[in-house]
Amino acid sequence: MKRILCGIAAACLLLTLCSGCHAAGPGESVSSSPLPVLRIGIDNYVPYSYRDANGDYTGIDIEMAREAVRRIGLEPEFVQIVWDEKNRCLQERSVDCLWSCFTMDGREERYLWAGPYMKSRQVVVVREGSKIHTLQQLNGRNVAVQSSTKPEEIFLDSPEGAVPSVKHLYCFKSIDETFAALRKGYVDACASHEALCREFIREAPAGTYRILEEPLMEVRLGVAFDLFRADEFAGTAEALKTVLHAMREDGTTARILESYGINTDWALG
Repeated sequence: MKRILCGIAAACLLLTLCSGCHAAGPGESVSSSPLPVLRIGIDNYVPYSYRDANGDYTGIDIEMAREAVRRIGLEPEFVQIVWDEKNRCLQERSVDCLWSCFTMDGREERYLWAGPYMKSRQVVVVREGSKIHTLQQLNGRNVAVQSSTKPEEIFLDSPEGAVPSVKHLYCFKSIDETFAALRKGYVDACASHEALCREFIREAPAGTYRILEEPLMEVRLGVAFDLFRADEFAGTAEALKTVLHAMREDGTTARILESYGINTDWALG
């Protein structure tokens, strides 16, 4: 039986919002727009959604959201949440939707979706000198993931034999903690979205990490609304789906991806 061990680094906890989900703090300007507001729950998830040096929200999903929401006549309000508490945030109406590199695959019936708007790959990262070169070599090893994310679900819920049988799966509240565990040698590998992993590798000293060639899964990303509020947001979700398709067709999605150094093939045609 797989064991789940949750570790929380104290330094990272200082970055966590105490209540789990509430309006963004300093750095996000208050809009004077008369347009109706769509409150978008995001994670601190480079390069998809994060704050720049000026404290302003930026990233692939932030730019995608700003453009798409503008096209349907709404004003986006970004609310950084504790991602592990995303469902509670939806249920308590702290946010209207989730838009932060959120995987649709395997969750199609759990949310009201707008999308997919692009694809991604879930990959495994090891230290450069590791003897692990294939997914099969993760058998009996310790692996770190961010809690309530697709990699956690893959390792815990996949049919027997579909993925390696790891010794311990350590579930952390933030992706920073998963990489800290890998860097310090507490785990043998960590798993997350490829673009995010490449960002961590880019910022680390050369020769620190490498990505296994074989991905865990190729996934589709979407915008998630609370299924139990479908009557309230069905029109918004359908409008977003239409606009996101238009943004792929007119090249907007590819231009945003390219500006972040992401393969434009990830824009679903």
